[in-house]
Amino acid sequence: MPFGYMCLHAISLKYDDTGVSDAIAKYANFVDAKTFNPSDIPQWISKIESTWTEWKNAAVDREHMAAVELI
Repeated sequence: MPFGYMCLHAISLKYDDTGVSDAIAKYANFVDAKTFNPSDIPQWISKIESTWTEWKNAAVDREHMAAVELI
């Protein structure tokens, strides 16, 4: 295997957001998006809807939800 590909694979394994870390990140994004921005309401609504959808779709595993609740 080429060295560059091996490095890319090793880096992606270390920084890949999956499982619990993905659920925590998506919940944090949703919480951040809830801050009201009166200067651009349509953008605020769009951000709320998209982060809620991502969070809702990540909320499938009880262990992930327990970790988010603990955080």
